[in-house]
Amino acid sequence: MNIIKASQDFGKQDLYKLTHNRSTSLKDAVNAQLTVDAWLYYSDVNQRGTTVDVLVIMTADGGYYSTISQTFINEFLDIADAFPLPVGIVVVGGTSKNGRDFISCELA
Repeated sequence: MNIIKASQDFGKQDLYKLTHNRSTSLKDAVNAQLTVDAWLYYSDVNQRGTTVDVLVIMTADGGYYSTISQTFINEFLDIADAFPLPVGIVVVGGTSKNGRDFISCELA
């Protein structure tokens, strides 16, 4: 695991929780409003041996949400760079011109 960017310096226990606890896929949370308390953006090797970038969000209610969607990650990082935590976001979904479903986020 390689940390790309994080909301704070996490201790070992928090890093373990963020990278190993069960999380809800953000694609299953379309239209949800989430209050983000902490987040971690990291790269890891998946089961196929491919390196993937993962964003994990910890919410105010103790939930964990994750995604590998680069569209969502880019929008989220723009919000995270502009606003202090906690910050409210809304998970939005759409369909591309090619007919593929995607997720993104907006400031709540």
